[in-house]
Amino acid sequence: MFSKIKNLFLYLDKRQQNKFILLQIIVVLNSIIEILGVSSILPFVSIVSNKNLIFENEVFLKIYTILNFSNVDQFILFVGISVFSILLISTVSSIITTVLLANFAHKISAEVSNRLFEYYINQNWNYHLNTSTSLIINNLHQECSRVTGGILDSSMQMISRIFFTIPMCIGIFLVNPLVACIG
Repeated sequence: MFSKIKNLFLYLDKRQQNKFILLQIIVVLNSIIEILGVSSILPFVSIVSNKNLIFENEVFLKIYTILNFSNVDQFILFVGISVFSILLISTVSSIITTVLLANFAHKISAEVSNRLFEYYINQNWNYHLNTSTSLIINNLHQECSRVTGGILDSSMQMISRIFFTIPMCIGIFLVNPLVACIG
């Protein structure tokens, strides 16, 4: 799989390679935002289920005193709105990243198809006499889509999930190694 990605990457021109690298940076940033979104849920659930945790936990107590809340319910509402906002930002970020990745893959597909079309157009007359037009059309449409959709798009999605999964697993292991080993 990685050799196919490498070959496809080498086929891209410099501008496309730079855009691919930029998209991978966006994927990493999106993964960080997604991890923040997922990891913000547990503290909120913890303080909703045990309001005393606000005064027992150093971080919660600091936020509670710095922002000068007058009661616990206001603080819980603030944390709930904050968690909702983080999850909303995470979702929007994920949607935007997915659209950018899909658009990139479709543009590459179109450009590969155009290059292949140029190759076929520049062939001599004998080539066209001996080659089935349905084969040429199939290569132009289906094969280009298969290469970019099957390799490029899926590999970028795989990289995206790797950048999300590995830090998440490390985080779970750091927080609770027993749960990480059992899960």
